[in-house]
Order: sequence, then structure tokens, then C-alpha cells
Amino acid sequence: MQLALMASASAIPLNGMAQSASDWAERKKKVNVRGLEMAYYEVGSGDPIVLLHGNPTSSYLWRNVIPHLQHLGRCIAPDMIGLGDSDPLPNSGPGVYKFANRDYLFDLLEQVGATKRVTLVIHDWGSGVGFSYAQRYPQRVNGIAFMEAIIRPSSLPLPPEPQQ
Repeated sequence: MQLALMASASAIPLNGMAQSASDWAERKKKVNVRGLEMAYYEVGSGDPIVLLHGNPTSSYLWRNVIPHLQHLGRCIAPDMIGLGDSDPLPNSGPGVYKFANRDYLFDLLEQVGATKRVTLVIHDWGSGVGFSYAQRYPQRVNGIAFMEAIIRPSSLPLPPEPQQ
């Protein structure tokens, strides 16, 4: 089934999708989260497919991926707080951007109604945030696709070895 899904996605024409940075930025929506504006790109309908970028990129990372996914669901690609077209954090600078800022993303997903049957597509810093979301809200997550992922914080113990 996964191979058939990938084959059908590769046949989708890319006409009409935002490809330039300025076109992409113009198509973004914004929502107020905890007093700061967060930007996100949204296209398609159905179950949410949330694409989370790494650091220091933005939702523009997904510009060539979303055209292959939009027929499968509602693609939502936020700019993490402090990145892309989202507002910077107050007093931003070294040491201010912390993992706890994931709550901005969690609140954004609430506000845009992406709370059921969510598929997470996560990369780099976005993977840590996405895995944290799945851990906090496992009933909301339908699946996870990850690449170049932060699998676990170094402060957590390794999972036990499988039984032989």
C-alpha cells in the first residue's frame, strides 16, 4: 500500500503551487498564539498532514513535497515560532530558543483544528517537536514520517533491548 501511495503521489502535476519564496509567503495564513503571530501554509482538505521543519529553516522547506501530498489530506506547514514568517520570541538571542517553545506549535494546531487523525511529517528540530506532540497526544496522531530526526533527548535513558 505504501508503494502504491508513493507511486500515485509522484504522478500529481505541480501546476499552480507556490514555488518562489515570495509566492509562498503571500499564500501563508497567520494566527495569534500566546500573543505572537505564527505563520503557516495550508492547502488541501481532509485529515491533517502536518509538516514540521527543522532549525533554522521554515515551511518553505516543504514547497516541493506538499504538491505530492495535498490530494491525500489537509497539508499544514507552520513556521515554527521565531523562524520564517512567524514572530520572534521576546528577547530572542542565544539560549532563548528552547524545546519548551514547542507549546506554541501545539497551540497553533489546536487553533487551526488539526487535532484528529494527524499525520506528522517531521524533520530535524521539527522531529523533536513532532515526537513530543505524539507523546503528549497519542490519540490524535494517525502516523509519523520522519527524516534526519532527533530521536531522543540525551537526558533520557535508552529503551530496553528487545527480548530474544
